[in-house]
Amino acid sequence: MIAKKGTKRVWHFAHHNVIATQSCIETAIHAAAKQILLDANWINLPEKRITVSGRTKSGATHTKSKLLLEPRTVRFEYCRDEVWETNIRPDVIGYRGNRRLLVEMFFTHRVDEAKRHKLDELNLPSIEIDLSNLKHDADFEAVSQRVLHDVTEKEWLFYPREKQEQAALRNVLEREIAQLDLKHERQLSNQKRKQEARQREIEKKNKNIADANERYRTLPRLEKERLLRESLNITGVWPYYLNKASEQAAAVNELPRIWQAALFSRFVYGKSTAGQRLQVDTIQEWVIDRFGVIDNRRYDAQTAVKQFLGYLRACGFIAKSPYNPYEDTYYEVVHDALTPPSRKYPKEDMRGAAPSPIVVNSASFSSPAKVHSTSTRWLWRASWPSRADMLGAAGIHIEHSPHKELLRHAIEALSPQSRPHNPLDAAIQLESQGVPRDVTLDFFVSLGLVLKPPRSL
Repeated sequence: MIAKKGTKRVWHFAHHNVIATQSCIETAIHAAAKQILLDANWINLPEKRITVSGRTKSGATHTKSKLLLEPRTVRFEYCRDEVWETNIRPDVIGYRGNRRLLVEMFFTHRVDEAKRHKLDELNLPSIEIDLSNLKHDADFEAVSQRVLHDVTEKEWLFYPREKQEQAALRNVLEREIAQLDLKHERQLSNQKRKQEARQREIEKKNKNIADANERYRTLPRLEKERLLRESLNITGVWPYYLNKASEQAAAVNELPRIWQAALFSRFVYGKSTAGQRLQVDTIQEWVIDRFGVIDNRRYDAQTAVKQFLGYLRACGFIAKSPYNPYEDTYYEVVHDALTPPSRKYPKEDMRGAAPSPIVVNSASFSSPAKVHSTSTRWLWRASWPSRADMLGAAGIHIEHSPHKELLRHAIEALSPQSRPHNPLDAAIQLESQGVPRDVTLDFFVSLGLVLKPPRSL
């Protein structure tokens, strides 16, 4: 290598009439770095900080840190290279009085663990300068910047008192973690006591409710009705919409008129301004806890409550929540009076009314015929019995009727999805075929398909 120290270009190294090799370039930069430090006799050192950490019982990481040395410039009285220090020979040693700083420089290979161990035994401050990312055509200025000025490419290999300081800092850390653990245990203990108190309160509340339900179930039925009349302000005939009998409704251990009125009183009557959501499962559990079930028919009881809520919705008392795949269905009270809201009906068209499907319930069809005014507003019920129940009951009711065939065809054609707007339309259609209108309407009523407005009862 030839040192180029001209007057026009920056001083640099060049090969003598040969193509530069990787090894030669690295050796040249390494030699230049040592020479720069030997000539300058000063160097900027990075900070030295120690950090210890541990984990608390709560799972959090607690950290302590201490700065042992701030970034600073150190000036030497003189520097020497390749001087043996006991059993190692650093690239450069800087001297200042009795103090020494060992400096290692690397381009490819860092100081290994064996040499680090030897540095620890010497107990002398040591740093390492990284030259690996210097360009191969780096000039003296770039190498000087790296060796003397930069601190980001320097690492402490050994710093005196580091282990002692770290041990002392860890003692402080452990004391703080112990305090944090004690505080955490106290918080857990307080939370446990509060949780146990809440649990006792919940159990007490549930027991009070269970006891109240048990006392209520033992009341005479007349007393239950009296209480319901009082709470709902019923002075006359029992509301027809609070007495919806069905096979599933019979699974509740109480008459439908009682448990349905109790449900209406508890969740609907006077509740339109409460702003609370009526969750189906909550109401089902309330009915079952309040009245009990027969023969473990819990599912039937739940189904009956669900059907009754759908019926109250059809009557206009409650509204169903919009469809949302991320939450359960609920209802909101939109009409909380005792009587259902009025409904608007289109004018009845007496012409061209085609017969439609119907459903059946277990009721008697042998009641005496009555004459019904064509102006009476007959209403389909909001929910019907199952089709199998409907057809089975219809067969029993019309077994001895002279209009057996016409009524059977009519009931087979009717369904909740296919029926005239008004039951009277179906009765008029059958009347044109010879079936008296009052017979058809009574037949529909007996099967649980039709309701008459209260004014017509």
